[in-house]
Amino acid sequence: MFFFVVGRILFLLYNYEGNDLNFTNCADVIFHSLRLDTSGAFYLLLPPFFYWIAALIRPPENIRFFHKLYFFTLIPIILLVTIADWEIYRLWGSKLDPNALDYLKYPAEALASSLSSPLGFLFLMYFILLFLFVYISRRMTAWFITSPFIRPASSRLLSLLNGLIVFIILIIGLRGGIQLGSINQSFAYFSKDLFLNHAAVNTTWNLIYSYDNRDKPNPYVFYKHKDAQHMVQNLYASGQDSVSHILKTRQPNIILILLESFSTEILTAFGNADSLTPVLDKISAQGLLFKNIYASGIRTDRGLVSIFSGYPSQPLKRIILKPSKIESLPSLTQILQSAGYNSAFYYGGQSEFSNIKSYLLTEGFSKIIDLRDFPPADRNSKWGVHDKLVFQKAAMDLKTIKEPFFTTILTLSSHEPFDVPMENVFPGKDRRSKYKNSVAYTDRSIGYFINSIQAESFYNNTLFIFISDHGYHLERGSLTKRFPARFHIPLIFYGPALKENWRGREILKIGGQTDLAATLLNQIGLTSAGFDYSKDLLNPNSSDFAYYVFTEGFGWVTPGNFFMYDHRSKSKTEQITNNSHLKGPGSAIGKAYLQILFEDYLER
Repeated sequence: MFFFVVGRILFLLYNYEGNDLNFTNCADVIFHSLRLDTSGAFYLLLPPFFYWIAALIRPPENIRFFHKLYFFTLIPIILLVTIADWEIYRLWGSKLDPNALDYLKYPAEALASSLSSPLGFLFLMYFILLFLFVYISRRMTAWFITSPFIRPASSRLLSLLNGLIVFIILIIGLRGGIQLGSINQSFAYFSKDLFLNHAAVNTTWNLIYSYDNRDKPNPYVFYKHKDAQHMVQNLYASGQDSVSHILKTRQPNIILILLESFSTEILTAFGNADSLTPVLDKISAQGLLFKNIYASGIRTDRGLVSIFSGYPSQPLKRIILKPSKIESLPSLTQILQSAGYNSAFYYGGQSEFSNIKSYLLTEGFSKIIDLRDFPPADRNSKWGVHDKLVFQKAAMDLKTIKEPFFTTILTLSSHEPFDVPMENVFPGKDRRSKYKNSVAYTDRSIGYFINSIQAESFYNNTLFIFISDHGYHLERGSLTKRFPARFHIPLIFYGPALKENWRGREILKIGGQTDLAATLLNQIGLTSAGFDYSKDLLNPNSSDFAYYVFTEGFGWVTPGNFFMYDHRSKSKTEQITNNSHLKGPGSAIGKAYLQILFEDYLER
């Protein structure tokens, strides 16, 4: 841990030029790095741990030799990685990862590239620090060998109990705590300044993590690159734009409500007769309802990237876990902020889960509110704070925020296990009944929220957007989880900022979460350039299609048709009810889309 802190301070000093660096920032970096540093330290302790377990059973005579051999081999390697990271970051602005190490395959080119670096200074620092840490390690080893920690327990049973206790501590340390999700870079991210976030990420941990999640060559190559690219480009060649303008103003306040696990099957407008969501049913009847929208995948982290960056999901891969890649994505939030919008993101759960916090900070949100911003008494859900309390906090904050604003609220209570703080509206304890009650609770919370802000001055200039992070389908069977119904989600524009003649109407164009960015930006007169996979749903000339992914495969939806392809089994399912101009021979467009998208993912 001491090694990591010293290395981080030197990283900050080495790269301070051109960055906002002061004592407070340095202290924040060190504080927010502690959990990743702890996890990294525990990973490095795995070999000694297993050796120690063996020693509990039969104490060896050579433990001093093993301890020295391991740490005196480890220190030079980790120190080399640490110092190399200083210079890699200075040159490229990114942490050391396998991409940088790949250059070692070409020694002549690597040497030529390094000639502009202060190699003499870096080598000097290497040997000074090597001497320092070897000296410290020797002193600590000498103390450790003679300490009570190494003495065997009085009985075999007590030894095994010791081993079990330490094993539990080790697992907690590796995971970075007892939270639901394992530790990731988000636990170190804390600032809008990416330099400070990068400094807080443990270099050794990040390199190991990067190798574990390393990309392989594109497995989805079906056609020649130029042929596949041509097919995909045609999808977004909408011809002459003739977008309908549906808003009263070009700068409305925007409240984006991301509905956890809401599928179209729960809404009256899509045929549900149970009145599960009377508030959203009324909103969909009085707003502009997009009836044929599909989620990119079945996880919240996939939905966030699709909505805010207009970037589709890939089978097996999650780009949100790659900080270096998400930094290259377009940002809806940043574009809105450049136009004068104040931004905030509200979520009742732990924002670090699945590296979401890292993405949100990179996306540019000025303010992120999660479960830590609520008193412990309010954290009465398995996942955190229930929706009504989150909406109440958002409503209070909106009264003081400067207009125009872009506020996002990600709901939580309709996530499994569907435990909500209200009496059941629908009887039963099975999953379907619990799910119905959870969406009914979130629906009520939305009603309370809208009622609580209707009297505010900003309300009359506000556009509400409702869209799901992903769908939810309760039918049994693995195949149904791949059908379009599993991914079919609502998208609704609603509120005083919507023109009267567009209220109560339906848009039938087929699209996905990725299309929200271009649709919204075009309505408020901002550029959607860079959102290469986002089309305007209000442009009658844009293509009718949606793409979604499941494990090792994808679905492709066009008017009256859908096509599913499983790459692992090389099997396909196709249903054709009309002759769509997008179907193509063997649904070639869907395969070409996946091929080009994955190429794009690998190149970021």
